[in-house]
Amino acid sequence: MKIVILGLSRFGVQLAQLLSRGGHELALIDRNPDAFERLVKNFPATLVLGIGIDQDVMRKAGVEHADWFVAATDSDNTNLMAAQLAKVVFKTPRCVARVHDEARGEVFKELGLIEVICPSLDAAAALSQSMAARTSDPTSAGGQGQVSELHAAKAQDLPLRGHGA
Repeated sequence: MKIVILGLSRFGVQLAQLLSRGGHELALIDRNPDAFERLVKNFPATLVLGIGIDQDVMRKAGVEHADWFVAATDSDNTNLMAAQLAKVVFKTPRCVARVHDEARGEVFKELGLIEVICPSLDAAAALSQSMAARTSDPTSAGGQGQVSELHAAKAQDLPLRGHGA
């Protein structure tokens, strides 16, 4: 699968690493040249320096041929705009915007044009569900009433160049 990721924040880099391990073809966009230093040397991806809502930059990343576009910058507005551009202008089948503001994310989810994720809300909901399940059945965690481990990649298993790796 061809996947374009906008934004090499910690989230964007970790997502790229996981997808690379899955054998996907990646293109990564960031406006900050230093952001690419977060990747391990010779990371297997097309690297594009530029503003993620610039259509020429998106074309350089190959968004018109991508199966997925993920906007993962630290700006909700940029993420929402970029994901909509990928969907409407470039007809990318699956477009996702990461947001920090749950209320804004809900508005865009309801529009249905793009997918919206809010990692902090999603993680809190998953933990809450796990805790509720363990509280209602204390024997489900070995009889101790403990919260089971959430299944997610551990940050320390995903080395970031220049960040203690």
